Amino acid sequence: MNTMKGNLGSFFLEKKNYAMAEKYYNEQINFMIKIKEYQYSIVRNSKELFELYEFTNQPEKEKELANLLIEIFPNLTNTRNKIMACAELRKYFAKKNDLQKIILYSGKLDELNEKNNAEISKELDNLSDVLNGYIIKNINQKYDFAIKDQQRKNMFLICFVLITIIIFVNVILKIRERNKKEKERLEQMNFLLESSKENLEKDIQLQKGKIKNLHMNLNLKIETEKAFLENLKKN
Repeated sequence: MNTMKGNLGSFFLEKKNYAMAEKYYNEQINFMIKIKEYQYSIVRNSKELFELYEFTNQPEKEKELANLLIEIFPNLTNTRNKIMACAELRKYFAKKNDLQKIILYSGKLDELNEKNNAEISKELDNLSDVLNGYIIKNINQKYDFAIKDQQRKNMFLICFVLITIIIFVNVILKIRERNKKEKERLEQMNFLLESSKENLEKDIQLQKGKIKNLHMNLNLKIETEKAFLENLKKN
């Protein structure tokens, strides 16, 4: 809400409604002093109030504002706010031709600028460290991702090779099993053929014996008949 009052002060200052601008600036400054918040809002508003008091020719209020800045200056913790306050005080005392105060605040301003540069340099170093850390972390993440991705690819390749080997071994085993069964079948058929051949040979020998006996019986019968006929002729 009080930040809005400062913005309203800036709005009325642009519109050159100096009374309203002064009212809202002072309300915000008084509130900040009450809560002991001496940072950017007071310093920024004091710069605009100095301009307003110069436009409206109020040197006493300029002096009061300068004394306020001198009073709160030790309580300012932000270097940039101190630089702004110091610059405004140097500008004020330059208008007053107060050489001693000009030298005082110029010296402080130089010190503060050096301190600010050191802080900026430190912030840049910290930012650089953060960025470098982020870059290194990003590189490490990419490297870890690449390693994991390669590991996944390697695992997939190993699985593929293992599956191929299993299929190949399975096919070989099936072929061997089929060949073994075929060999056993052929051996069994060969055994049956050998058995049939032996039986056939035995049967042939048996038939030959029967034929031989028939021939012998037939010859015996012929001889007997011849003898019988010879006997008949003799009688």
